[in-house]
Amino acid sequence: MAGEFYISGISGSGFDYQAYLAKYQELKMIPVKMLQADQTRLMAKQEAINSIKSKLDAFLDPLTALQEESIYNTKKADLSNPDVASVSVTQDALETSYTLQVNPACTG
Repeated sequence: MAGEFYISGISGSGFDYQAYLAKYQELKMIPVKMLQADQTRLMAKQEAINSIKSKLDAFLDPLTALQEESIYNTKKADLSNPDVASVSVTQDALETSYTLQVNPACTG
């Protein structure tokens, strides 16, 4: 192959330099492979944490709205017969009760 250099059997002693160099390269790659594995694990952990954070945010956002006093300070007006009269209320209205009596119109 292009770019490869073989030196096997140069010394005539039968020592295989090529196998030695291949093993040496393999050993030098162990720290790199360990770092890559660590990186993969850390990325998976980060994705899991981001997922949990996203779910917590989705849960907490509506709860934050419950801290606003305005949702508890609501006023309500009820009317027993909306065909006879109408009623409205504002937030600064006093808490009280009114009775409205409607007399039938005279027919004659």
